[in-house]
Amino acid sequence: MPYYEKNGQKISFAARKTYISFYLGAELIESFESELSGFTVKKNALYLPYDKTLPEKAIEKMLKQKFFAE
Repeated sequence: MPYYEKNGQKISFAARKTYISFYLGAELIESFESELSGFTVKKNALYLPYDKTLPEKAIEKMLKQKFFAE
């Protein structure tokens, strides 16, 4: 599964037939729960169906928090 790593923090993702699974960690996903309503979340993964508009701002905020938070 492809992943990115910076300063010991990792995210990974996988393309499936009808969605992309984006693995960010349960705690981070929970902190953005209100911005991710309408999307499926299970444990540490966010599922982004191809037929829905991506929550770009939420994804951007999550990545900044994951990789650039002090």
